[in-house]
Amino acid sequence: MSEDFHYTDLSYLEEISGGDQSFINEIIELFVKQMPESVENMREALKNNDPVTIGETAHKAKPSAIYVGNKTLEQDLRTLQELKSTNTIGEDTASLVDRVAAESERVIAELQSRQ
Repeated sequence: MSEDFHYTDLSYLEEISGGDQSFINEIIELFVKQMPESVENMREALKNNDPVTIGETAHKAKPSAIYVGNKTLEQDLRTLQELKSTNTIGEDTASLVDRVAAESERVIAELQSRQ
């Protein structure tokens, strides 16, 4: 099933859930609901020059990226999460947030097509 999809790989989620489809669906629903909110929070924090909030938001969102098996999203969130320790917004922060937004949209579309 996973090889038919480009942005998601639910094998880890299937493994940790023991194949419990209701649990898998719940995690997917959480991702679909929470990722757009996380992206919006990071964009707002970027406007307010608030690297700590960007980092904290990325930290909270990262497990969802791991569950849906998107390595690009996971890595970008990992990079953004480091802002909470460095307390600095770099030149590439805005483009990383935009990339997270775009990748999240692709993941959401793919997850919704699975159901």
